Amino acid sequence: MTKEGITRLLRALAAAIVVFGLLGAAPCEGVIGDQSTSVVFVNGTSHRVIVYPVGHAYPSVKVPLDPGAEQPNNLLISSSKRETFVARVEATDETDTIVFCHEYTLGELQDLQGRIVVRDHELCVAR
Repeated sequence: MTKEGITRLLRALAAAIVVFGLLGAAPCEGVIGDQSTSVVFVNGTSHRVIVYPVGHAYPSVKVPLDPGAEQPNNLLISSSKRETFVARVEATDETDTIVFCHEYTLGELQDLQGRIVVRDHELCVAR
């Protein structure tokens, strides 16, 4: 085989790999990278709160909200199944007292259309 023939063969092989790679990735739409679900945090209290989208144990991830304010956000999900646990959302008042806690599944967030309304004294129940 000539040098020109080898070059043509390699180009054809490279093109085939690209085409088959694209076809193989098509059914996996949205799987590359992290999956997430869109939410909106709403402060339904009469005072300023700090929302912790992944719990108070992770203080570097927080969303301050004035009364009545809304803030869009994304929560990571591990699966698109309704029963998938998504997050334990907590909120504190300005004295760092937990005033809200709720553990959400993906199905529950879908039912709520992604709206997480923080209300006073809605606390998590031990499971």
